[in-house]
Amino acid sequence: MPLKFDKEMSTHLFKFVNTVKISYNPFDMRTTSAREIVDRMHAPRYKKANPRLKLDIEIHDRPSAPFVEFHFVDGTNHIVNPSNTQQAKDILFNVHLEASRVDAEYEMAGKNVEDER
Repeated sequence: MPLKFDKEMSTHLFKFVNTVKISYNPFDMRTTSAREIVDRMHAPRYKKANPRLKLDIEIHDRPSAPFVEFHFVDGTNHIVNPSNTQQAKDILFNVHLEASRVDAEYEMAGKNVEDER
């Protein structure tokens, strides 16, 4: 069975995300995944788990490709240039993998993400 993050684990892992930056042109056909990520990031469970989660959303009319950046508490970034072939669930799966890595590092070092906020 493939690895899957349930809703509870997904919510927990977003404690390790500081900022989500999303930039897209709503009239560009490549923005489907970026728009879906915007919708998902507005879920109340993420704000409840991480009240300091900052969403930086830029909607523009330039013909540039969309991008999504996730900034983690340990200073690492996960940058994605989504396209129509890349689904939001796959992008978020990779973000969950990165956040679980940060979670494991914090746990092994005896750190608590709540202490750094």
